[in-house]
Amino acid sequence: MLNKLRAYARRKYLTLNTQKSEVMYFDSYTGNLPPLFYDGAQLPYTDSFKYLVMVCERHINLNTAADAALRPFTAGTFRIRQFIREHDLTNRLHMCMGLLKTYAIPAGMFASQVWATPSFRQGKEMDNPLQKWLMTVLKRIMMVKDTTPSWCVMCECGLEPLQFNWFRVAVRLYNALTQRNSSTTSTISPPVVMRVNSAMSLPNTSYPNASSATRSPAHHA
Repeated sequence: MLNKLRAYARRKYLTLNTQKSEVMYFDSYTGNLPPLFYDGAQLPYTDSFKYLVMVCERHINLNTAADAALRPFTAGTFRIRQFIREHDLTNRLHMCMGLLKTYAIPAGMFASQVWATPSFRQGKEMDNPLQKWLMTVLKRIMMVKDTTPSWCVMCECGLEPLQFNWFRVAVRLYNALTQRNSSTTSTISPPVVMRVNSAMSLPNTSYPNASSATRSPAHHA
């Protein structure tokens, strides 16, 4: 593989900076990996790397990327809570929700079309660490008990689960791929364009009005 990389670089008149290059061996549970050299320089191994703000690790554990995205998401919610206290907005729920949609939720959206895949499954809406933290913040804002059903809180706040926003981003990515004039994307992607409505119904639950409630999607960057 390194020989092919070297040949490609020479053909394209490119230079590889070995001082900034690392190698990650996916799905490897052994520490006895052979040394790799490129133009006489040994390339170090790494257990993880960051690509487009998404943290990838060698065992392809997407929870690692979710935990990394949780940090800016948490920081955004803390700034919002501080702003709410400083401006005495505790009793204005619509203002709090608007701040969350504008400043917190977008922080948990970047690269979601990649790492949020396990959270797309039905019944997994509340399992992601970002969603768990969002529910904690919402319950603190509304001053309700931690045992309050999450779907009731989401309906009361007029919010969809983060899963909906992630799914919408993934669909936009898929649609963009299928609409490209590229032979590669047309080969790997079936010629089917998925569409998502502007509103999403919450799952059928035993809570009042939960099955028929629809909300407008959260705006994000």
